Amino acid sequence: MKKTTIIPQGKVINITVDGYPVKIRFSDEFNPNISQQVKNALIDDYLRKSGLVLNPST
Repeated sequence: MKKTTIIPQGKVINITVDGYPVKIRFSDEFNPNISQQVKNALIDDYLRKSGLVLNPST
């Protein structure tokens, strides 16, 4: 995962990941469920790109 150009705009951050623009918006309230989903997605992406996934069909 390649990250470039972080442009803070209040509660919005624009980044580029693997050539795709990504906009992250932050809420005033902490939601541990959402933060866990983001963490899981990032770990899953890393493992798949590294070839470390045991069963890539799921």
